[in-house]
Amino acid sequence: MRLVALALLGPIAAALAAEPDAKDIVRRSVAVAAENSKRARNYTFVQRTEERELGPNGEIKSKRSRTYDVTMLEGSSYRRLIERDDHPLPGDEEKREQDSLSRL
Repeated sequence: MRLVALALLGPIAAALAAEPDAKDIVRRSVAVAAENSKRARNYTFVQRTEERELGPNGEIKSKRSRTYDVTMLEGSSYRRLIERDDHPLPGDEEKREQDSLSRL
């Protein structure tokens, strides 16, 4: 019986001894966060939002949508409007969006 208890406690004791300390956990967390930030700079995606106004019977009375190009800039995400109601922006509005991106 004593031999069985020692055999079972062996792996548990080894696991407890191998547990990382708080400094190691923080060190690994910081390294992973830095790697995630580095990778995020290489990604861009399109985000589409849609708002629907419903009537009293649940029918759609109106629908509005906006589509954004989302890019990481200097550690923060930047959303640039590229479509409204599934149509490209008019030329002057597109230029304003481009200009605001250029100012960053």
